[in-house]
Amino acid sequence: MMISRRLLPLIAALAVGFLPALPAAAELAPHRAFYSLKLGAVRSGSSVVGVRGAMTINVERTCDGWIMGQRMSMVASDAKGGEIVQEIDFTGWESAGGETYRFASRSRGGAKSEDVKGQAWIGAQGGPGKAEYVLPKAMTLEIPPTTLFPFGHLSWLIGRAEAGARMAPRIVFDGVAEEGLQEVVIFIGPRIAPEEQENKIPGPLTERPGWNMRAAYYPVDSRAAEPVYEIEARQLDNGVATSLILDYQMFSVILDLERIEAVAPPVC
Repeated sequence: MMISRRLLPLIAALAVGFLPALPAAAELAPHRAFYSLKLGAVRSGSSVVGVRGAMTINVERTCDGWIMGQRMSMVASDAKGGEIVQEIDFTGWESAGGETYRFASRSRGGAKSEDVKGQAWIGAQGGPGKAEYVLPKAMTLEIPPTTLFPFGHLSWLIGRAEAGARMAPRIVFDGVAEEGLQEVVIFIGPRIAPEEQENKIPGPLTERPGWNMRAAYYPVDSRAAEPVYEIEARQLDNGVATSLILDYQMFSVILDLERIEAVAPPVC
């Protein structure tokens, strides 16, 4: 069992300003967030009876862009007492204009492991781009026009939510796996005011308006009716996610925010 690494589009952060006719970029907050993992819904036929673990997200502003780190460790247990450990470590950097992106990840699950590393570029004014991998093997991937990298995608997504959109489809390149190009369809719920939210960690980073969002991931040009996987989030307008649900075919995993702290901006 391999757990999804594609949490980035809903928890990364970057203002994007080079694409035409987009809403104003969101004011996103550098932060460090700590989540606990537990088992959610279990569907008929699943052997999973328990989940435990933790995830840390680190989003930092640099003088010329943003850095994000994601580290997650999950242990899933079955009815026979067996356990599968999944560990994920990801680092990405995106330029302030959203045109350049570097990525590196390492994933281990059971006897399987994978290292991914490379960089990508978007063409001028949202034109076609290119990704060059050095791991797990040297290869080049063409990126379609108007594709967004994860941090820019989140800023664009919040702008769409602020404008009242209820669905926001987009092609996103995240680089967290060899098949880094995905079509992501986000379903956006009504705006939720700060006082209407169940917020167990009060403070300036979490006392913000937000939306319940559900992201469905499809391979690019796929005609499949069902997504490969889905992620739900309570997404705030500053880029912070106060809760997440990873929805797999047979079970789901709930990530609860346990602690969050601001990250100071750089001195440029």
